[in-house]
Amino acid sequence: MTLAACGGSSDEEAEAAAPSVEQDDEIAALVPDELRESGVLTVGVDAGVAPMVISSDDGTLTGFEVELARAAAGLMGLEAEFSPGDFTGLIAGLEADRYDTVMSFVVDTAEREQSVDFVDYMEVGAGILVPQGNPEGIEEPMDLCGVTTVVGAASQGERTADALSEECVAAGQEPVDKLVVQDPTDVQTAISSGRAPAALNVSPVIGYAVSTSGGQFEQAGDFFNEVPGGALFRKDETELRDAFVAALLQLQEDGTFAELGEEFGVTESLLEGAPINAATQE
Repeated sequence: MTLAACGGSSDEEAEAAAPSVEQDDEIAALVPDELRESGVLTVGVDAGVAPMVISSDDGTLTGFEVELARAAAGLMGLEAEFSPGDFTGLIAGLEADRYDTVMSFVVDTAEREQSVDFVDYMEVGAGILVPQGNPEGIEEPMDLCGVTTVVGAASQGERTADALSEECVAAGQEPVDKLVVQDPTDVQTAISSGRAPAALNVSPVIGYAVSTSGGQFEQAGDFFNEVPGGALFRKDETELRDAFVAALLQLQEDGTFAELGEEFGVTESLLEGAPINAATQE
């Protein structure tokens, strides 16, 4: 896996990323000395996974996880700076010390827990995105057997497609015909251009795509296969991980967490507490 588009922040970006909450001295004391001295929390993100990370035309970032990172960093006495990269390279970038954490709705899996620690704060299902009017009549996951379905590379959508293909084959049907794209924005483009009649993705991303498409897309059927996800930390960075846990719990207690969930339309996906490594799938 390789990292793409990793760059520094301009003065304007740094100002935009200033902590939105005051430092909590007890939480700040949990931060590793080296990081406290630098004053910066570097966060790896994929800028195309709205509403978790939303990139404007001028490159300014916002979104649920961006604002959550800023708030948590503020409590820790740090400034969040964001390093955009390709989703498939985020974990490798974390392990290579390019980031202090990754917050780009990475699903918590047992396999990933072998190399990194998760602090989970969301639980989402998989969803099916189709063109308005649903011309193929797709209503449930098994309707995707043998159907070209666009998924992001190494995403929960791709893992869902792989698991669904096994069910299709077991039922005597063709596996899902995956159309794998590297850029999350290409998921919607593949549908609108007619390359695929459906896409698989996590529920907040599906909901955001429907609400912002101007009637171009709709959701087919219900969400299914709920899984947790959250922030990633290196295995040897337990101090930073635990400082983030303390910050997350404080943000839940003071209402900031819920306010951000409402602002970005992900309230139903929020988890209570801050479970560590709560994977429910391989």
